[in-house]
Amino acid sequence: MALSALNPNRFTEWEVITLFYSALQYGEALLDRFSTNIPHPKSHAERQTDLSHQFDDELMTSYLYLHDQSEDARYRLKFFSDEDVAQLHQEEFTPIRDKIKSLLGI
Repeated sequence: MALSALNPNRFTEWEVITLFYSALQYGEALLDRFSTNIPHPKSHAERQTDLSHQFDDELMTSYLYLHDQSEDARYRLKFFSDEDVAQLHQEEFTPIRDKIKSLLGI
């Protein structure tokens, strides 16, 4: 369920943050299946290094862009319109999710 369904005033910054953390969780699932670096990374930098071995350049660019946008939402109080959120979801998150689900066979 979209956060916007809970409040008509929208929480677009939280929607952006959850898109990144959802992509992170998909990345963790991929690392769990295919990475030899156990235990899982303890920082975003370690995770990004590990994911760079699993993702092609396009997916890594999307992942890093979602990371940057989530930091903009959390720390720089950037405003995101409904259209911004929809675009991030469609163009950055969805390809990550779909590729990882395909690799995991789910």
